[in-house]
Amino acid sequence: MAMAARIENGIVREVLVVDNDKLFDGGKFTTKGEKSLNTYMHSIGLDGDWKLTSYNSKFRGRYAGKGFTYDPELDEFIAPEQNGIEEEDPNA
Repeated sequence: MAMAARIENGIVREVLVVDNDKLFDGGKFTTKGEKSLNTYMHSIGLDGDWKLTSYNSKFRGRYAGKGFTYDPELDEFIAPEQNGIEEEDPNA
């Protein structure tokens, strides 16, 4: 299963599971894989900018969560801060 984060104004609004069979090359972390993710999500009425995220934190720094920030220059998800301290990644 692929994990997909919907980004709006740089903030993760939701994270959904997507069947690998719906994505190019089984949803691998590639440009074509991510393009196919956006095409599929839009085709089922889920508009927005979708990014693949890794439950095992294998890419994009960590697994995305609702309220996280997406930094396009770093191509990473950044956890929100609580009391001035960035949240720990439970999968790290």
